[in-house]
Amino acid sequence: MMSKKAVLASQEARIRTILDIFAQTSRLPIGIYEKQNGESVGIFASDNPSLYEEHCRYIQSLPGGKAKCVADEKRRAKEVREKGEEGLSICHAGIYNYAVPVALDDEVKAVILYGELRLAEASHEKISLEKHAEAVSNLGLDAEQAQTLKRLLAKVKDYSEDEFAHLQATLPQVAEWLYRIFDDEEKARYHIEKITHEIQTRIQGILNAENLLTEFDELKKYDLKMGIHGIINSAEALATVVNNLGKFQREYRFYRQRIETLLIESKRIYEAEAKRKGIEIKFDLRPVDGNDAHVELSRDHLQLAFNNLIHNAIKYSFRGAPGRERFVKVRGRQEGHLYSLAIENYGVGILPEEIAEGLIFDENYQGKLTDGEFRTGSGKGLFFVKQVLKEHHGTISAFCEQKSQGDSPEGQPHLVRFIIKLPFQQPAR
Repeated sequence: MMSKKAVLASQEARIRTILDIFAQTSRLPIGIYEKQNGESVGIFASDNPSLYEEHCRYIQSLPGGKAKCVADEKRRAKEVREKGEEGLSICHAGIYNYAVPVALDDEVKAVILYGELRLAEASHEKISLEKHAEAVSNLGLDAEQAQTLKRLLAKVKDYSEDEFAHLQATLPQVAEWLYRIFDDEEKARYHIEKITHEIQTRIQGILNAENLLTEFDELKKYDLKMGIHGIINSAEALATVVNNLGKFQREYRFYRQRIETLLIESKRIYEAEAKRKGIEIKFDLRPVDGNDAHVELSRDHLQLAFNNLIHNAIKYSFRGAPGRERFVKVRGRQEGHLYSLAIENYGVGILPEEIAEGLIFDENYQGKLTDGEFRTGSGKGLFFVKQVLKEHHGTISAFCEQKSQGDSPEGQPHLVRFIIKLPFQQPAR
């Protein structure tokens, strides 16, 4: 995995490449200000003196001039980031730039400042000269230096607002696209890290076979049997993880089967993990017409779907206070021509909009309330579950209710329930 420093260096190189292209095309200096570790950091097009106005180069050659320019740009970038509004921005010495916030998901990631120019309209010229006078005073210029600076200000290339407008369209769109790529890359790195951790955990369980082999002669038959079961369970849990990452292409074959058998299998696979966390897996499956519920299903597919749901309920169970009961409860009921299963626990929670918009069933999506929890997962499990249920002509829905008085849902216990409905008989195929 790349270090944070290496990631930032790679991103900066790509930003600079885009800036270079726009700078050479527009013949205007361009920079982007990002917020890194609480500081405003500027990234600029490659150092090409011909892009910068002689007026600006003269100010920066004066004692304290460069520091004033840098501080002024950071201040203006900060103002734009806080307001989130694009528009004209004038520097401390009377030169105009255009400032554009680059926002993703309502968060400003950076601010673009580009252009060193005058605007031909009289109102803009007036403001520019006022700023020039302030700069002369703030920089402590003598009469000759002030005259030189005014002469150089008059030489700065000028645009009408209409001429400048065409420069404002493309760069912000490209910058937003670039930062969206960075955001996607960051999410991918985070997912890979979590997936790797889960795979390593399962593999470690399988590697316990080496301990069994070493201690084979000393182990009692019961201990040996339990050790082998643990290895099998780890292998089957690993198979579920790997399946979620790939495309499970096995053909759907529907047969009438006892649904409790699949749920017992899921419990067997994850029961050791549940016990380590103090979680009890409970079943309350009501019979249908006096018998155990049987449903027409494709066993391999639905088994993996149940594995995902049971494991999620264990994995995202709320830690809670010591001694508090922790459980995963599976309830089954007949509802007309459907069999309804509710899998519930006290979990870390799902936001209302994530349920209403169906985000939790999108591929690669992971709930916002799990971000700070570092619970392993690929973001593919519920996506796979929904696809399986669709093939079964069934449905899945979610319910979540915060069970504490906390103002924020983050870090609070929630009653989380996933409801599955399966037809007893599949329509003719």
